[in-house]
Amino acid sequence: MVRIPAVCNKCSTVFASGFDIAGKNNTFSGCNSGPCPTCGGRGSIPDGVYSALSDTIFAYKAGRINQATLRGLVDLLELAKATGDEPQNVAERIKSDVPELASVADALPKTRSDLYAFLALFIAILSVLIGMCKPVAPPQHHHIYIEEMEVEQAINLTLNNLYENPE
Repeated sequence: MVRIPAVCNKCSTVFASGFDIAGKNNTFSGCNSGPCPTCGGRGSIPDGVYSALSDTIFAYKAGRINQATLRGLVDLLELAKATGDEPQNVAERIKSDVPELASVADALPKTRSDLYAFLALFIAILSVLIGMCKPVAPPQHHHIYIEEMEVEQAINLTLNNLYENPE
């Protein structure tokens, strides 16, 4: 038996979830565990299909970012833009409110003027990505997912274009 890890929603510590698996195709979706040994918070087990062989875990379809997560990021960025928030505050809010996309916070421009030009473009791109979300669950489930790789590729392309062609 192999124990599935959980990630603390508060401090991002990875810890043993208490869920043990053996064999193939163990599906986890929306599972929580805790308390976190570091801060006492609750942890989430990344959604996915897990298999165990000896003492090794194989994760399939894990680490997906869903439409609600992207929508939450867009809402957060639109609010920051509307209120004229400081870049540092926007970055901190992304890391705390949308930890799955914390790498976006590290890529934000450091000045206000650059930030708001970036946010306008980035919000537009995220809106397109939300429209691209495709169902991967059986029809009776209404969970819409987009591959994390697709999100990362879109973010990287946006950042590369922004920094190579600043206008």
